[in-house]
Amino acid sequence: MSKLILLTHPHQVILPSDDAATRSVVCYLTGSGLPFQIDYILNADSCSHDHLLPVTILNGSIVTGYTSLCLRLHILKTSSNINFDNSKLASRNLRHAYLFWISDVLRNVMIYFTWLNESIYTNFTYKRIESATPHLLTVFIAKRKRQQHLRFLKSIGWDKLTTTDVLKDIEALCISIVELLGNGPFLFEHNTPGKIDALLYGHWTVFYEFPECFSELKPVLDKYSAISDLIQRVAETCSQPFSRI
Repeated sequence: MSKLILLTHPHQVILPSDDAATRSVVCYLTGSGLPFQIDYILNADSCSHDHLLPVTILNGSIVTGYTSLCLRLHILKTSSNINFDNSKLASRNLRHAYLFWISDVLRNVMIYFTWLNESIYTNFTYKRIESATPHLLTVFIAKRKRQQHLRFLKSIGWDKLTTTDVLKDIEALCISIVELLGNGPFLFEHNTPGKIDALLYGHWTVFYEFPECFSELKPVLDKYSAISDLIQRVAETCSQPFSRI
């Protein structure tokens, strides 16, 4: 496989959900030993048909986001070695179901706080968009992006949720993650980190490093030290940074 090229936004302007997905990709690729390079460009999302980051150029094709890349790499890996063992297929399908579910919850939480919460949108999200776009276009682009995200939240019923509701969802997710971890050291009691471990690494580090957006999550996250310990192990195994704030 040729070197993968990742396109994403620079650190000073990237939004949390895109940052989390980018960190997850970097963590997973590093842990998998796959060669890649990252290019930080302001208009990276314009290369994405669904505006998801990072944009990955893989064997001449464009893949966006984290879960899509994981599945594309999985297909390339298994296409030459198809296994029809029913128990292994069932186990793999279950892990993929968890991947999509956990990814959806974490994405929804980040969108809820950064786009629906008025204070966070005004003091953080809008300012990041402002720093990355020409002055005369900032209002138009910010309004359009916010409308897109609010329509999405409305389509899944999250526009009606209170912060308390969201915290309950995060707590339920944490409980499930601890159950999946079991005796560890990684999820599903595997000896090496996998797709979901990398996904959690990307989102947990963003939750902790952006207190201006996610301070209300911290009391819930801090209750589950087993998850923080998991993130620490993932970071060490995949040579990624992590500090608890």
